[in-house]
Amino acid sequence: MKILRDVHGHILVCHTAISLEADLIRLAIREGVDLRAANLQGLDLSGMDLSNLDLSFANFQRANLSGTNLRRSLLKRANFCAAEMKATDLSQCDVRGAIFTNATFDAETSFKDVVYLGSEFETGELPRAALPTPA
Repeated sequence: MKILRDVHGHILVCHTAISLEADLIRLAIREGVDLRAANLQGLDLSGMDLSNLDLSFANFQRANLSGTNLRRSLLKRANFCAAEMKATDLSQCDVRGAIFTNATFDAETSFKDVVYLGSEFETGELPRAALPTPA
């Protein structure tokens, strides 16, 4: 059995099959579950539409976010350590204070109009094309 909890230990979703994780996140979004500080560590969220959400303080450590749409989401102080973020759309996101240490990006990862003051982008794999440019 796998239980997803927020950082305060509150159960967000509970299931027995790993393949249900993305479906449960979609259901949580549809039902308006508060995903701030959600523990999404290690989940396969590739290709999902997580746009326009408040995911501040969420833990995406080692999650697969490849091809995920995070456009216009609040991601303040989120943890993206070692996350797979190839072709991820972070356009117009607020990632102030977020940690991207050892996250994997590619040239298709979009940082267009991102607010990122105070974020950590330390990684050996961040291509120059993916680097956000300060306003």
